Amino acid sequence: MTNARFENKPALVVLILGLIIGIPIGLKSSLSIATHSPEGLIKGIPIALAYIAVVYLIVRISPAWPGRPLWWVFAAFLWGAGSASIFVTLAGKYLMQLMRQLQLPEFGASLAGALPEEVGKALGVFLILLVAKQMNRPWHGLIVGVMVGLGFAALENLGYGIAGGLIHPVSDMDGALETWIQRTKFGPALHCVYTGIAGWGIAKAMFTSGWSRGKRIGVALAWLLLSFLLHFAWNSAPENIYINLLKMVVTAIISYGLFIVLYVRGWKQAKRQRSASQPATPTEPSTQA
Repeated sequence: MTNARFENKPALVVLILGLIIGIPIGLKSSLSIATHSPEGLIKGIPIALAYIAVVYLIVRISPAWPGRPLWWVFAAFLWGAGSASIFVTLAGKYLMQLMRQLQLPEFGASLAGALPEEVGKALGVFLILLVAKQMNRPWHGLIVGVMVGLGFAALENLGYGIAGGLIHPVSDMDGALETWIQRTKFGPALHCVYTGIAGWGIAKAMFTSGWSRGKRIGVALAWLLLSFLLHFAWNSAPENIYINLLKMVVTAIISYGLFIVLYVRGWKQAKRQRSASQPATPTEPSTQA
């Protein structure tokens, strides 16, 4: 670990501690039932690896990719897979209780999932942006956010797949496969989308010059709030099936639409910056007399 690689040592310490504490918690919460359905786990692992590979390639081909050193890729993925779940463990049941006390129990699960998950994932993005010296643009926050969300989604889907295997009437493997298909078909990579959106805003707040501290905090929180609201809206389940369907369509259009806009903008801006930073090709000397 050298200064050439790590910018903020206190943030690095927090990041490492968060990973050390969070990874076992994440694995335990998501895979605790794996012993009851080893077939579901066996079926889920190759699907999870394929899922990870596809999302990774989508962001890897972009000029916005932060580049080497690549420690941040593993840190982001592991933070999403493990450390972010600390917040769910700590706050989830209390948020459910709060909604019951407010006579809004139908929103309890939506709030208890969306709020601690988005806060936990966003904290990982913030720490990595503080530590990684090569990151200094909004699109870097988008990419880091996608990787954090990818870790969270992969482990969460793996856990749901195992649970689906347990309740399937015919086969654990069939249940795991059907669960993966359903979760991929309805809202693919939404954790990547939400955290990518929040990451863009966090990085913009951190790296835009000339802003006051208050404005930086306000902008970062506004983007985090947006990602939470989109996640909350997607999780909510109105009793009326038509209203629920309309809600899903509108939320998906806004979520994926905004992410695509930011992804394309980051692609173009990073490509423009890369072209501007490349030295001009020297002119070949003339050989004519």
